[in-house]
Amino acid sequence: MIAISLLCLGNLWPISAVAQFGIPSEGISVSLSPRSPGEYADVTVSLSGNTFDIDRASIKVSVDGKTIAEGRGVKTATFTTGSIGKPMQIRVQATAFDGSKHEESLSINPAEVDLIYEATSYSHPLYKGKDLLPPNARVTLIAMPHMKSSNGSSIDPQKLVYTWKEGAKVLGKQSGTGKQVLTLTGPQVYRSKQITVEVSTQDALTQASRSITLTPQQSRSLVYQLDSALGLLLQRGLLGTVTSKDKEITLVHLPYFFSIDTRNEASLQTTWRINDKKASSLPSDSGTIVLRPEGTGVAYIEFEAQGTESYLESGQTGFNLRYSTQQ
Repeated sequence: MIAISLLCLGNLWPISAVAQFGIPSEGISVSLSPRSPGEYADVTVSLSGNTFDIDRASIKVSVDGKTIAEGRGVKTATFTTGSIGKPMQIRVQATAFDGSKHEESLSINPAEVDLIYEATSYSHPLYKGKDLLPPNARVTLIAMPHMKSSNGSSIDPQKLVYTWKEGAKVLGKQSGTGKQVLTLTGPQVYRSKQITVEVSTQDALTQASRSITLTPQQSRSLVYQLDSALGLLLQRGLLGTVTSKDKEITLVHLPYFFSIDTRNEASLQTTWRINDKKASSLPSDSGTIVLRPEGTGVAYIEFEAQGTESYLESGQTGFNLRYSTQQ
């Protein structure tokens, strides 16, 4: 009997994977798909023979002593894993047509790892969404493993071994015991990066893996009205046609998903335009402009933000302001 501990693999999206494990050339080859399942995952056991004639053999496949498939020429069987940290034993017994017997045994221990990322980009503090990743920006990835020992206790993440990969390249310096955080430069525009983390116990008997594809997103600019009584009106950005009877209108630009820490950083070049002509912002705040319309009319208000350290980061917005200050 050959006892083999399978890797436990968790992925952000389903990945078709089949692995084979050290089976003698004259025996039966046993593979699992997915090759290292997480908790409550459907698993397919596949059997094949090298010189062993499976088609004429009597096959029995069992999991933790319970038969899940039996018969002549059986080549596949399915089962569902249990909870994280609950080991399962897979046993394959085969009797050849000439009476010779072959047996293989596999062991799996379901485990999983979540992989999240945090982009180094700006959004308003009251923004409820996730900060998206602009092109070529710094990004931090955090591995959150879920592993249990044989006694059912959770394993300290700092005692696990982390192997980080960018594509097929192992990031050796960023990998090691307790290194569950990875910081790197994100992909350029129109490109993507696949980052994988493989997490294992010190004895490598329990493992999990997860991948994520980083894709850069377009930076955005939105303009809001600052009301003297209600403050910044964040319900919606100003788009389309906006009607106002105010004699003084204060507009505030908010950048989203730029590689900045504050909205008025020097690395962000801003431009206001009114009817295609440049307009002056407040001296102390380049992202704010005060309008004092007279009479009745329509003006097209534009705003543009451009990253000076990364020309790939830019955002534009505009709207029609229909004003009427006549009493």
